[in-house]
Amino acid sequence: MATLYVLIGLIIAFSLWKPSTFPEYATLVGILQDGAIGGLIALGLVVPLAAGVFDLSVGYMLGFGAIFAAWLVGNTSWPEWLVIAVSIAACAVVGLINGLLVVKARISSFIATLAMGSILQAGIQYLTGGQILTKGVDRIGGFASVNIHQITLAPMVLIVLAVLLWVLMQHTVVGRHLYATGLGGDAAVLAGVRTRQLQFGALIVSAAVAGLAGVLVVSNVGAASPDTGPSYMIPAFAAAFLGATQFKPGFFNPGGTVLAILMLQTLTSGLALAGVSTWVPSLCTGVILIAALAVGQLRGNQLSRLIRLRRVKSDSAQPQTGAEPALREPIGAEALSMTAPATTEVQDVRVGAHSPSNAEPEERTR
Repeated sequence: MATLYVLIGLIIAFSLWKPSTFPEYATLVGILQDGAIGGLIALGLVVPLAAGVFDLSVGYMLGFGAIFAAWLVGNTSWPEWLVIAVSIAACAVVGLINGLLVVKARISSFIATLAMGSILQAGIQYLTGGQILTKGVDRIGGFASVNIHQITLAPMVLIVLAVLLWVLMQHTVVGRHLYATGLGGDAAVLAGVRTRQLQFGALIVSAAVAGLAGVLVVSNVGAASPDTGPSYMIPAFAAAFLGATQFKPGFFNPGGTVLAILMLQTLTSGLALAGVSTWVPSLCTGVILIAALAVGQLRGNQLSRLIRLRRVKSDSAQPQTGAEPALREPIGAEALSMTAPATTEVQDVRVGAHSPSNAEPEERTR
C-alpha cells in the first residue's frame, strides 16, 4: 500500500506549501471531479488488462462517445435517456468490433485497438467537421448535475463501478478466470477456461465504460470538442499499472486503481495550485508510470526466483534411495512385491489369478 503513504505525504506537503488554498473542501471536490473521468477509463482498462489484452482505443472511445452524444442531441429530438443509452451502446459496438479483430482475426491487441483509435478519430472529424459541438448539449446537462454536497454524478459512478468490479474480480468464478487468462492463457485453456470469450467480453466492457465517461464529460462541460479523449489515455494506463502494485501486487485490481487515480490527481491538482508549469504534471505522470512498471517487473523477477528456489529445495529434500514413494509407482509386480505383504490374496491379484473363493483347495493352500 505504498501509494496510500505517498498520497498522505502529498496531502501534507501541499497543505504546508499552499495552506491558504489546498487544505479546503473545494480542493477535495475538485480532485474527485477531475479524477473521476480518468478513473472510469482506468477501471474499464482493468478488465482487459487482467485478461491479457490491451485497449489503446479508450481515449478515442471517450471522445467518440462525447461527440456522438452531442451530435444526437443536436440533430434528433430523442429524449435524454435514449441519447445516453444509444451513445454508450454505440461505443459497446465498437468494442465488439475490437473483440472480433483481436479474438477472431487473431490480430495483436496493440495493433487492432490502435488502428481502431485512428478510425474513431476519423469518425469524430466527420461528425464535427473540426468544430466544437454545442447545439442542444444543455439537454443532457441534467444528467451530471445531480450532486451530493457538491460532489456530482461522475465520482458516484466511479465508486459504484469500482465496487461492482471488485465483487466481480475478487469474489466470482468469472474474475478468477479473467486472472487465469491473463497470467497463462494456454494453461487456462487446458483447465477449461473460455479465454477467448473472456477477452472478447473484456474489450466490450472497456469500450462501454469509456463511452459512459464520454457522456459524463459532455454533460459536465456543456460542449463536445473533437480533441476530447486522447489526453485521458496515458493517466488511465498509469493508474491501472500503478494500481497493479497495490493490495494485490502483480494483479490489476479495482481498489489499487482507484487509490492510484486519487494519488495522481492529487499530485496534478496540487501542482496546479502551486502555479508550476503545465508540463510538470505530465512529466510526473510519465515518471510514475515508468516507476510502476519497473516495480512490477522487479516483483515478478523476485517471485520467479522464489519459485525456482522452492523447487530446488523440494527436489533436494526428496529421498535419494532410488525408489519413489508407493503412491507414485505404477501398480505392477515390482510395486506389489515391495509394498504389500506376501499374502495369498495379493499374490493372486498380482499374477491375475482367480479370487481365493473360486480356487481349488490345494491352490489356496499353496
